[in-house]
Amino acid sequence: MAMGWAIIFSRRMTKGCFRRVAVLSSLSDALVPQLSRGSAGAGYHSAEVVRSICAQSAWQLQRRGGEDVRRGFVDLRDWASAQQRWYARSNNEKAKPDPDTIATEMIKYAASCRSVETYHAEAVRVLEQGRLYLLSEGSSAATAHGRVLLTLATFYVDRAKFTDAVDALQGASDLEPAGLGVRVAALEALAGLCLRLHQEEPALKFAHSSGLLVTAAGDAVPTDELKELQFRSKAVAALAALVCARCGAVDTRLFEDVPTWLGENSRRTAGVAAAMFSLAQCAHVGGYFKIAGELYGRTIAIIRNSKDAASEGTLASVAMAPDEVHVGALAGLGQLASHIGKFDEAEGKITEALTLAEKINGDKHPRVGVILACLADVYARRERGTGDNIIPEGLYRRCLEYLGSPSIDVPDTGKQVDFVDIMALSRGMIVFFHPVFSAKI
Repeated sequence: MAMGWAIIFSRRMTKGCFRRVAVLSSLSDALVPQLSRGSAGAGYHSAEVVRSICAQSAWQLQRRGGEDVRRGFVDLRDWASAQQRWYARSNNEKAKPDPDTIATEMIKYAASCRSVETYHAEAVRVLEQGRLYLLSEGSSAATAHGRVLLTLATFYVDRAKFTDAVDALQGASDLEPAGLGVRVAALEALAGLCLRLHQEEPALKFAHSSGLLVTAAGDAVPTDELKELQFRSKAVAALAALVCARCGAVDTRLFEDVPTWLGENSRRTAGVAAAMFSLAQCAHVGGYFKIAGELYGRTIAIIRNSKDAASEGTLASVAMAPDEVHVGALAGLGQLASHIGKFDEAEGKITEALTLAEKINGDKHPRVGVILACLADVYARRERGTGDNIIPEGLYRRCLEYLGSPSIDVPDTGKQVDFVDIMALSRGMIVFFHPVFSAKI
């Protein structure tokens, strides 16, 4: 593996590291000036907290005019014991920020780069360096370390680096000092990622492990937190069982078990929203459209009303992250409206999902292609019987382009292909529009 836990990091910092710290500082201020206000109550600039990851190095570089760069290296082992200068809003504020503050600012910076292809790799490097720094801080920084790993997994999946994502999530799930919330979030994300990749047995295993972990916690976790985590583990297990065809009809008791107290008072709204979304998909697949619509709506409301739904403050990853859940719930509502002939409403919801997906990942990302396929389905249903398939066909072709669909005459290489089911659907619909098969599909 080229990235993730299998990376062998150098134990010394080279000249390039100093340059990268300086570049990241200016890049952060240029890209997201609003982040320079820092997190509420923290009093630190985002660029300065990134700089503090290599605090001793940046300080020495500033004080000695690059003398350390000319010398060559600074040993990473000196970080913990060396005198450090932490950059604050004023010269009087020199207190070292806690690990959570550092993690939050790094995640905020990374989120600002996510939709820009040229900055995405730089954001990953910031997260990887931050992960190493937090790892060196020991168990006191375990929760912050886990949050960075969850974010790294999301960024790896953005670029189809699934092995690296799995490694990061498994690392978070094994991080006992990080607490139950981080570990459950990692197992949920692993189950969701395996479902996406059509890996049924691992998906069931991770979903089951989540339930076992919560059950084993018992009285060691506050009652409210335990109820939420039980709800989350039950929801992801139900979705995995349904997708993997390990159960028959959907058990309607699942929907009755949705507690009324989940919502604005929830302590971990990202995970709660993801669990609600999982149950909404179960209802949708099971044909309980009214219940599905209500659950999709509640999912969206939780995310929109949550104070901690921003990506830097959540314990969720990959498909379970708030942004992804938000897009999926909007698309789900649009599909439900399309099924009952409310095409204008369907178009509105899916267009909203498309706009959000483009904002998160950029306008040509494969996830955008998935939403384009949903929108194409709405137009195809609306124009059914008229013979006017220009718009849906164009959307399906654009979907295939964004998904990076290989030509049909390319031999199977055995390489894992993402969203292969969406590719198959889109190809099938184009063939439906044109019964005479074309090799250009």
